[in-house]
Amino acid sequence: MTPPVLAALRRLSGTIALMGLLPWSNAAAQAPGGRADSVAVRLIELLVRGDYATAEAMFAPAVAEALPEAKLQATWEALQGQVGQFRRQTGTRVSAVRAFQAVVVTAEFERATLDFRVTVDSSEHVAGFFIQPAAPSGAAALPPYAPQPSSYTERAIVVGASGWPLPGTLMVPRSAAPVPGVVLIQGSGPQDRDETIGPNKPLRDLALGLVAQGIAVLRYDKRTFASGSAMVLSGRPITVEEETVADALVALDSLRQVPGVDPARVSLLGHSLGGYLAPRIAARDGRLAGVVILAGNTRPIEDLIIEQLDYLAANAPASDRTEAAQREAMLEQVAKIKALTPADSTSRSFLIGAPAAYWLDLRHYDPVQTAAGLQVPLLVLRGERDYQVTAADDAGWKKLAGRPQTLFKTYPGLNHLFLAGEGLSLPEEYQRPGHVAEEVIRDIADWVRGLGAPRP
Repeated sequence: MTPPVLAALRRLSGTIALMGLLPWSNAAAQAPGGRADSVAVRLIELLVRGDYATAEAMFAPAVAEALPEAKLQATWEALQGQVGQFRRQTGTRVSAVRAFQAVVVTAEFERATLDFRVTVDSSEHVAGFFIQPAAPSGAAALPPYAPQPSSYTERAIVVGASGWPLPGTLMVPRSAAPVPGVVLIQGSGPQDRDETIGPNKPLRDLALGLVAQGIAVLRYDKRTFASGSAMVLSGRPITVEEETVADALVALDSLRQVPGVDPARVSLLGHSLGGYLAPRIAARDGRLAGVVILAGNTRPIEDLIIEQLDYLAANAPASDRTEAAQREAMLEQVAKIKALTPADSTSRSFLIGAPAAYWLDLRHYDPVQTAAGLQVPLLVLRGERDYQVTAADDAGWKKLAGRPQTLFKTYPGLNHLFLAGEGLSLPEEYQRPGHVAEEVIRDIADWVRGLGAPRP
């Protein structure tokens, strides 16, 4: 479950879910674009040369605290262990993000092309640093089950709690009768509305498949993707409430108000971290027709990270394996997470890339126990080739087997993204284009359509 991109890359940046895109600086003025791209390019050049001390000196104070020289070196070396040696920079693009300049430096490595998202403040310091797979050129191919454009309407929509504008997409089937609806929630890390992972877009596939089956779908960019700098400048604590939960509640209410959508038949679908949090969102909402959990974990996130490291160490090619020193460093971080106390809630230090408040917020959250208290139907799905959310998590959900209106299903050939494959699932699999299996689409659609449907 954590992290869901090129799995190892998400361990380095998406696992560092909050540190990534967020600029931890209080600067309020805008840096000139021409200088900002020079700052970003120089940062990457320093990392390539191994000059980590000079690179750290480019960071704003809070970023330097979160990513000091030793951790920066470990991150870069682990990254190259996954994607191979750096080859060249292939381009930059700059955009304004509130009070900052956001620069994307695209770089080619031996086995992947990556985007380095560098946020530069008015003092020309690096106020945010995030690594992700480069956006593929051209439009991703549509899945074979995509509907005819004439069968539904699609329009841009903006959702977001507390004034946070999150761009989204609303798709509604053309129908004479009100239709059921679903809100889609992404996994960990800054994610766009499609949950783009290399050439794959699992949430877009789900949206297209469900609207073809007569179900309205709302999906939107995650707050850490769309408004990272504004989150930090707000001065508010950052937990899953601010990252995911509050916006999901607003999105559900927004979908209920759409003409042609039956407000009594609106459900929530969460993938990975979204599935883990789905019971919490459902308990807060109190009005859902149903909850769909795709590859949601039941165990603590920090424990899954270590398990994933061990899996890759045992199964990945030798050039991709995690070094023992990296594992020990991660174990140290996990031990610190376990040792956090409420007094640490205001700490600015980062552990596995997230502030103490984030981990403390999740400490007493039990998704299975929360789900047991819900009065709505549950559909829990998992791919058997998923190494990020494993059979141990599936067993956790199946403690709910005696609960009324609870359905479980696993898919033998599918991975964490519900894409088909063979053999062991490994990070490079996420870089091969594919689509969410049509069987999964059909199962979800049949289940959602049956929720609250009029009886003959």
